[in-house]
Amino acid sequence: MAETVVQVNRSRAFMPPGTVPPFVMRFDTGSLPVGYLVLSSDRLPIEEIQDKALFRVRPMFASIPGVSAPPPFGGSARTIVIHADPDRLRSYNLSADDVVHALVTGNTISPSGNIRTATSMPLVPANTMVLRPQELGDIAIRPGVFLRDVAPRIEDASDIVTGYALVNGRRAVYLPVTKRADASTLAVVNAVKAELPRMQSVLDAVTPQPGDIQVRFEFDQSPLVSNALRGLAFESLLAAGLVGLMVLVFLRD
Repeated sequence: MAETVVQVNRSRAFMPPGTVPPFVMRFDTGSLPVGYLVLSSDRLPIEEIQDKALFRVRPMFASIPGVSAPPPFGGSARTIVIHADPDRLRSYNLSADDVVHALVTGNTISPSGNIRTATSMPLVPANTMVLRPQELGDIAIRPGVFLRDVAPRIEDASDIVTGYALVNGRRAVYLPVTKRADASTLAVVNAVKAELPRMQSVLDAVTPQPGDIQVRFEFDQSPLVSNALRGLAFESLLAAGLVGLMVLVFLRD
């Protein structure tokens, strides 16, 4: 597992910039999903559901004992799309690489620091990151030329759709519930079901109206385990009874 992760990280150096790191996990009987956490909505777009599943539900999902937290599937990630006009780029003698370089250097994460005074040491906010996508237009590509001059449209959109998840005929986002090798299937399923009300309350707090996104546990595999345990107990009792009957009939003891 460790060698695979090292080789994957090394191969990313030869991939295009911005390539998302893969989710590497060992595939065995313990890595098969024991159920699916499904998020759906009648009003919100699928990209917003994906965003809430990734940044709101998945951290809570990862904190459940015995559960691994793969990324959500079925949606497309939130993406800020900048439409650069080729004619405008040529008129300013610029290339697409110049726009990318300006974006990288003009919207960075940097620590703000503190101001030391005689009585306090307050935190100082920094304006190195934009709050709204339209503010990216104020980034200077070169002196006198801003991003808004070559990119007339800046949209808060989603990435290219590469897959669909349909639940009862409707598009949805799901997180496969995979347990760790040392965890019990029944314990994991019960823990996930116990966290569903808390997950729903978190989603209700970040959506325009409560109930805009419904979260539920589907394709539960725990009944198969429960039935297998009951079958094993029944067969054990039946075998013990038959053995006792054989001893009684043939040995008279």
